[in-house]
Amino acid sequence: MISSTILKNFQEIGQDAFVSGLIASKSGNMSIRDGKQLIITTTGSSLGRLKAEDLVRLGLEESEGPLAEKASTELKLHQEIYKRTEANAVIHLHCPSAVALSLSEREITPIDAEGMYYFSRIPVIHAPFQIGSKNVIDDLADLLKDYRVAMVSGHGVFAKGHSLEEAFFWASSVEQAAKIIIQRRLLDMGK
Repeated sequence: MISSTILKNFQEIGQDAFVSGLIASKSGNMSIRDGKQLIITTTGSSLGRLKAEDLVRLGLEESEGPLAEKASTELKLHQEIYKRTEANAVIHLHCPSAVALSLSEREITPIDAEGMYYFSRIPVIHAPFQIGSKNVIDDLADLLKDYRVAMVSGHGVFAKGHSLEEAFFWASSVEQAAKIIIQRRLLDMGK
C-alpha cells in the first residue's frame, strides 16, 4: 500500500518535471527509499499524471516477479544506487539541453555562478547505451557515490537526494546550467 502523502509527493514532482519540459509525456522515472524497500514509478507511466497504480513497492533486492516486471525498466539501477549511496530518492529526467550537451561532452562544467556553486562538474557516461545494462548500472551507481548527479550521453540526468524535491532540484539545476552553456555558445557564434 502506498500512502496518499507519498502519492501526492510523486504527483507534485512528476507534474513539475512535465510542466518544466524536462520530460516527454511518458518518459523518466522516480523512486524513494522506504527502509529496505523502494517505491518506484512503473514502466510507461506519465510522470505528469501519476495515479496510485503507477507506483510499485519492491524490496531493494527484488528484481523478479509481477511487481518487478511492472516497475520502471531502470529498476535495477535505482536499487543499485540505494545499495551504494546514502540516497533516499532518485530521479531520472530527459532534460533536453543537458542531453544535447551530453552528446559531445565527457563532462558538463557549468559557467554560471549558480551552476558552479552546485556542481564543479557533471560527469557524463559514454557507453553503448541499453536501458538497464550492467555497465551503465555499475558506472552510474559508482559516480553517484561522489556526485549529486551524473548523465548518460544521449539519455538523461540521474540525480539523487534526501527527498524527491532535492533530487528534482539537482536535475533541474543541471538543465539550467546546460541552457546557459548553449546560449553562451550561440552568442559567441554570432560575434
